Amino acid sequence: MKRYIPVFATLALFAGLTLSATAGTETDPDSADSARNWDKFSAALVTNIQAGHPGVQASALRHVVYYGDKVDVSDAVFDIVRIYRDNDDENLRMLALAALHKMDNTWANDFIARSIPFEKSDRVKRQSLAVLSAQ
Repeated sequence: MKRYIPVFATLALFAGLTLSATAGTETDPDSADSARNWDKFSAALVTNIQAGHPGVQASALRHVVYYGDKVDVSDAVFDIVRIYRDNDDENLRMLALAALHKMDNTWANDFIARSIPFEKSDRVKRQSLAVLSAQ
C-alpha cells in the first residue's frame, strides 16, 4: 500500500495542474475567433456540397440542417437545389429540402413552391408542403 501513495499523489498533482492550466481558457461563443471558425466551417461545407460525392454531400447537408443558424452556405444554394431537383436518391433529396428550409432562402422557397405540382414522389411532395407551410 505504501508503494501506491506516491503514484496517487503524483496523479492528483498532475490532475490539479491540468485543471488549473485549462481554467479560464474557454472562448466566448460570440468572439471574433468563433466567427472566423464558423466562416471557415461554412466555406468547408460549401466545398463539400459542391464536391459531387453523395456521401460527402449528405454529411455536409446534415451539418447545414444541424447548424443552420450559425453557418452561411448561401454560395451553395444552387447546388442544394440541384440535389433537391435532380438526385435519384429520395433520402438525399429530402435532406437537401431540410437544408433549404434551414437556409430560408427566398429564391429556393419560390423554387420549391413552383416544383410541387410536378413532384412525382409523395414523400418529397409532403415534405415540400410542410417546409412551405412552416415559412
